[in-house]
Amino acid sequence: MARKAICPKCNKPIEVKDNFKLYKNKKYHISCYKEVVQEVYQKTNTQQDDKQELYQYICGIFNIKELTPLIKVQIEKYYIENEFTYSGMLYTLKYFFDVLENDISKCEGIGIIPYMYQEAKEFYILKDKLDKTEFDLNNCVTERVVKVKIKKLENPYLIRMEEL
Repeated sequence: MARKAICPKCNKPIEVKDNFKLYKNKKYHISCYKEVVQEVYQKTNTQQDDKQELYQYICGIFNIKELTPLIKVQIEKYYIENEFTYSGMLYTLKYFFDVLENDISKCEGIGIIPYMYQEAKEFYILKDKLDKTEFDLNNCVTERVVKVKIKKLENPYLIRMEEL
């Protein structure tokens, strides 16, 4: 007897009488297949949105209408070879130019990304953690009343001119 196929999405066996769809050489239930396709579609759209946002930001900071071929090549190189995400590159540029306030006039391209990517990533992770931990400074500080006695220090060896 042959082994029953198992749906990778829900990990339930696919019966012979059930309808199924093949996706990347794997069998899925019809409902699971629709979910997988929807996830892939959303991921693709998100990448396109991130890429468009990166392009708009670069055009804005360099004050250009269209990306130069150098910048396009750099973006694709970082995306393919270094496996940087478009949103990661965007946040790296925002970190370098907006947070650290570096001078844009000295830059011709976006060659700073490989050097600052990890630092920017750590910065935004830490910022996200700080944003999530909500704390109120008023609750942290408690008022205390401290009474201070003023002591007059008199030197016994001091000669007073009035007493002479």
